[in-house]
Parts: sequence; structure tokens; C-alpha cells
Amino acid sequence: MNAVTGEITVLDDGALTSVTEVTASYAYAAPDMVTLIDCMGGYNTVSGLTTGISLIDDVFPKYREVPAIALAPKFGEDPAVALVLTAKIKSINGAFRAGVAVVDLPADNASVIPRYSDAPSYKQHNGLTSEDMIVCWPKAVVGDRVVRLSTLAAARMAATDAENRGFPFVSPSNKSLPITGCVANGEEVRLDHQKITFLDKNGIVTVTNFTNGWKLWGNHTACYPDNMDPKDYFIPARRMMAWYGNYLITTCWEKVDYPLTRRLVQTMVNSEQYHLNSLTSGEIIHGGRIELLESENNIVDMMGGSVRFHCWLGIIPPAQHIDFVLEYDPTYLATLFNAV
Repeated sequence: MNAVTGEITVLDDGALTSVTEVTASYAYAAPDMVTLIDCMGGYNTVSGLTTGISLIDDVFPKYREVPAIALAPKFGEDPAVALVLTAKIKSINGAFRAGVAVVDLPADNASVIPRYSDAPSYKQHNGLTSEDMIVCWPKAVVGDRVVRLSTLAAARMAATDAENRGFPFVSPSNKSLPITGCVANGEEVRLDHQKITFLDKNGIVTVTNFTNGWKLWGNHTACYPDNMDPKDYFIPARRMMAWYGNYLITTCWEKVDYPLTRRLVQTMVNSEQYHLNSLTSGEIIHGGRIELLESENNIVDMMGGSVRFHCWLGIIPPAQHIDFVLEYDPTYLATLFNAV
């Protein structure tokens, strides 16, 4: 029996070949019954069950993989869900930090965002301004289907990472999407370069059909333009900082509870500096270094077994503005006199 469709198939050599009527019961998924509250979820102190967004905490213990991108298609359009999702990824398992939460602005209600120019005010009014959040608008069209852009943006980021040795240092912006158009409030949306630039400058990721087919467009997290720190507002910078922090935790965890000696400190510094050098030579970062600073490690903390290393990363920014200076040079007219 197909547990999804409920279809029963009678096998030629089965016991049902001579039966004309069959009664069966089974459990099946009913996505339409999932509510906003179900999506947000939480930890039930009575039953001990974890549900909804809080299940992110189960990913690493079960799969030994740190979540890098979080999204809640459909429900992520609600500001409450978007904020809960973003808050959760800041502290996963009390140790890790996902790179970004990808959410959508509503694109089905003309009374909420009637025009593209109204999207930034809705984003600002609802507090969708975190450096850990990517806000998308409008919806995308894939053949006969309408798809939320957050889903495609998350997939595009994962694909871009895979194309670049698994490192999130390349922006998903200006990368191809398998779509045929975009819609908002049930109508086709035509976004020219001025409109997509307006959305990008307000921290909203969108789509463009400017050259060579449809592409994702926008380098900025939701904190832009209020937060002008490039490590926060550039999508690849925000994701690289999160990735590197998680890397340090997972690789250095085996050193926890070792004797705090000069040999331990030197081993950790040398090993990580070698790693940073390899990232630099691979043009994943511009450069990096790690040091143990006396000013950041007081005697009391060290007596308690705590040590702090300071790491610097030279994040590579996207070349999002490329200008050309055009100048007429009349001296090339002299080539006329050398014509054969």
C-alpha cells in the first residue's frame, strides 16, 4: 500500500487476488493541518518533546552536521515566525550559529505590500532587520507553479557552496535560477534594474532577468542599510563568519580538558594558522591569523581553566559595483594616415 496516496496494489502471487473488497487504515501526512503555532513549536517541559523550529537543536546530535541555512517556507512570511527562526539560529545547541535564516515578505496581499516600493517599509515596521536574516520578495514562477523565493534562495546558496568546495564565501547574487518569471498579489511583476537596485539597497533579495536568464539578485542581509558593518550586511561575509566559528568549535573540541600548557597553546595556534594560510592560498579569504593575547586572558579565568584565542579573518567582499570610465581619445585619428 502506498502510504501517501492510499493506493493498494494487488500482487499476482499475493493473498488478495481473490478478494473483492479490502479495508485498511493508515497514518498519512497532512501538511494543510500544520499551524503557525506548530511551526514555531518549542520545548514542552511536561512531555519532554521538542517541536517546530526548536527541532534545529536535534540536527547536530543526530547527524553531526551544523545547520548552515534555516527556512520555514510559507510560515516564514509571518514576522513572528521569521523572528523566532532568526533568534533560534543565533544559538544552536548552546554552541553553534547558523549562517542565515531565509524568510519572505508577503506577496499575496495587496493591502500589505501593494507595490515593490512598499516592501522596505513593511520590512522595517515588522523588525525584519537582523544580520542573521535574508528577506526575499516577491514569489517566483516555475512553469505552472508559484514558489516562494526563500526556498529558491536557500537552494541557490547551497548549490553555490557546493560549486565552491563547500565554502560559503561566494555570494548567491547574480547566480542562475530555474524560473520563468515572478509574481506578487496574483499579478506578474516586471523588475527592471532600478527596481532591483532599490530592493537590494533596502536589504531585500529579489530576482532579475537583466542578462542571460533569470537570476537571484541581492548581496545584503536584512540589517542593511541600518547596519553598515560589512561583516554583517554582506551575505557571504555573514555566512563565512558563522561557518568559521562553527569550524573552530567542531575541530578544537577534542582539545577541551587537555592540560592547559604552553605546548597545548602553541599546538592550537600553529595548527589553526596553517589552516588559515590554506584558506588564504585557496582565495577563500584574503588572509587570517590567530593569537593568544595576554590582555584577553586574565589570571583568574586561566586558573578556572578558561583560555581565549583571538582570530582575525580577511573576508572577501563581492564585487557588486564595477564601473568603467569612457574617454574619447582623438590621438587615434592618426591611424588614418597609416592606412594602406
